[in-house]
Amino acid sequence: MADHETGVLDHIRCFLRHIDHAAAVPCITHQDEHRGSEIRPGHTYLLAIVKKRILVALTGIVKCFLMIAMKQTIPAEKSASTRKTGRPRAFDEDTAVETAMRLFWRHGYEGVGMSELTKAIGVAPPSLYGVFGSKADLYRRALDRYSQAFNLVDRSAVQEADSLADAVRRLLAAAIDTVTAEEGERSCMVSSGMLCAHPDHHELIAELAQRRDGIRQDIAAVLTPWLEDPRLASTARHLASVLLGFSIQARDGASREELLETAEDIALLFE
Repeated sequence: MADHETGVLDHIRCFLRHIDHAAAVPCITHQDEHRGSEIRPGHTYLLAIVKKRILVALTGIVKCFLMIAMKQTIPAEKSASTRKTGRPRAFDEDTAVETAMRLFWRHGYEGVGMSELTKAIGVAPPSLYGVFGSKADLYRRALDRYSQAFNLVDRSAVQEADSLADAVRRLLAAAIDTVTAEEGERSCMVSSGMLCAHPDHHELIAELAQRRDGIRQDIAAVLTPWLEDPRLASTARHLASVLLGFSIQARDGASREELLETAEDIALLFE
C-alpha cells in the first residue's frame, strides 16, 4: 500500500478514536432550579480539546487525499504532454497533399468533404487540422502542388519556336498535353477551380481568379520576343481564354487529337 494511502488510514483511525472519546465525555450540563442550562468550566476545557484533536485529524485526512490526487494527476498530465509533443506524425505530409490534390482536382473544392479527405489520407480530422490548419489551407497547398507538377504554360516548350505562329502552336500543344495527360484528371485544376462556388468561399474564389490571371501573365511573358503591347496584352488574354476552353473541353471528354486540330487552326491565325 502507498505511503499516502497508509497515512489516510492512520488519520481516519485517529479521527474515530477522538469521536469515541467525545462520546465518552459525561453530560456537561445540569439543570438549575429555573430549568436552565450552563456548561461547567471543566467540561468546557475538555470539549475544546476534543474539538481541536478532531480538527487536526480531519485536516490530516484532507491533506493526504490532496497528495494522492496530485500524485495521480501529475503523471497523467505528463503522459498527455508526451503524447501531444512527442508522438510522431501519423502520416506523410507530402503524400497527404498529393492525395488531396487529386481529390480536389477531380471533384472540386466544394465536392470534397473533410470526411473524404481524412479517409483517403488515412488520418483522423484532428491530425489533419493540426498540420494544415483548415480545409482551405490544404486546398491552397494542393493548388501549389498542382502548379509545380502540371503548369499549363510550359515556357520550355516555346523556347525553340522560330516564329509567333510556331510559339502559339507549341504553347497550345503543351497545354493540351497537360489537360489530357493520363496521369492527370483531364482538365486544369486552376482554370476550372472555384468557377461556381458559395459566397462563403470568397477568399478562395479571389485567389483562384488571381492564379488564372497568372496564366495570362505567363503567356505574355513567353510571347514577348514576338509581340509588344498593346497586341501582346490582347493576344495573351485571347490565348488564356483558349486554354480555359481546352480545360473544359478535356473535362467534357474531348480527345487530345481533337484539341490539337483546334490549336492548329488558332496557330494559323498568327502566320
